[in-house]
Amino acid sequence: MNGVYSLSHLAKLLEMTPKEVATDLQHLSKTLKHSGDLELLMVPAQCRSCGFQFSHKKHLTKPSKCPQCKSTWIEEPAFTIKKMKS
Repeated sequence: MNGVYSLSHLAKLLEMTPKEVATDLQHLSKTLKHSGDLELLMVPAQCRSCGFQFSHKKHLTKPSKCPQCKSTWIEEPAFTIKKMKS
């Protein structure tokens, strides 16, 4: 399973809720950080209407609306695991 996966896609694959997957991804990120070999990378959520990019740290789940233009047309965050550069 290689590639970049959205939170909802991971939830569907794992038969979990997106909130449960987000919690597990937080733990996975910390575990990988301590391993020193792999890292969890996130493509942050982005407003499809105005292009506003949400924070990496605050929004592991899809935000409900854009703080800039108030649109609800939001691209959810996506995740991948990459080998750390040495």
